[in-house]
Amino acid sequence: MVKYITYQSSNYEVGSDGSVRNISTGRILKSYDSSAGYLKVCLHIKGKQITKTVHRLVAETHHASTRQPDFEVDHINRDKNNNSSSNLRWVSKKTNAANRGKRAKQSKLLTISEYKEFIGKYLEGALSIAKITVWANLQFGRTSSVRAYTYILSGTSCKKFWNALTKVERDSVLQITAARTN
Repeated sequence: MVKYITYQSSNYEVGSDGSVRNISTGRILKSYDSSAGYLKVCLHIKGKQITKTVHRLVAETHHASTRQPDFEVDHINRDKNNNSSSNLRWVSKKTNAANRGKRAKQSKLLTISEYKEFIGKYLEGALSIAKITVWANLQFGRTSSVRAYTYILSGTSCKKFWNALTKVERDSVLQITAARTN
């Protein structure tokens, strides 16, 4: 069960699963991947647009009592896309740096059949890039980030597989991705 807590007397609630909801509309905000690999959302508070990382919002609302000055938010399992409250904690800079150094083992490469299944699932159009990342990691036993799958969907990585797609398939992937990022 997701527990929602209002963020700083604003019009937003932050869920224990990492979702951010507009109280007025009841809609879950769409998050996007920052250049550092963290998920971000845009909030409108007191007439100003504010961009916040999701992990920080979750920690500030669900772990407010354990926050200390100069502490940072740590992803316990080092997965920047897992923003559930159970995966986050406040730690010192030193502890966070030490945890950051514990690198997860690199994800295995996709096979051509896995790639085709991944593209097929994406072309169904129901999953966001964040959700397709979770699906693919579970389906194929991987630990890749949203950024890694974004590169796959743009043809930046897995070029041999990308080039094996028909022009119609490539164009469809690019159109869906463009529509979801605008």
